[in-house]
Amino acid sequence: MSSTCREALQELPSKLKTTLKTQIAEHITYINEARSKGYNYREIRKVLCGQGITIETSTLKKYVQQLNRTAITQYPNVLPLPKPR
Repeated sequence: MSSTCREALQELPSKLKTTLKTQIAEHITYINEARSKGYNYREIRKVLCGQGITIETSTLKKYVQQLNRTAITQYPNVLPLPKPR
């Protein structure tokens, strides 16, 4: 295979769609930071929707809770972020 052909194949973008949960996982740190600053899930959802991530508030909350729970079990020595007041 010629190097130009190899390069062309390597540069092909992925046709696989990322799941909604994966998209939330990619932003979980920032979502948790926003929560610790006092933003609620509805407000965070609006920001995500403005960036092209369409999600229901209840689904966002469920995914964030699941992802945080998974992180706590995988990294038990790391304390979770405090809940906003």
